[in-house]
Amino acid sequence: PSRKEAGGMGILEAMSMGTPVITIAGTGTSCFVKHGTTGFVASSVKEAASYCKEIDSLDSNVIRDYCVQNFDQNTNFHKILELGKEVANGKTW
Repeated sequence: PSRKEAGGMGILEAMSMGTPVITIAGTGTSCFVKHGTTGFVASSVKEAASYCKEIDSLDSNVIRDYCVQNFDQNTNFHKILELGKEVANGKTW
């Protein structure tokens, strides 16, 4: 796990191959992981290590499907486009 990784490319590459991932909460990568489905989001390195025992319980087909449905290039493009339209129309958060 990296405490500084913000992009998540390694996380997405792993999930696209059906590989479960473990990351640390509060990092940029934690937003990509669906806890208990595609991997685990831990609050500490010690907790992350404890999740290694549970990694075999996750289904690689479910992980890959989740990644394809949520993070493929086409989906991301359209999500960014829609956010841009919202901002252009005055939406703030």
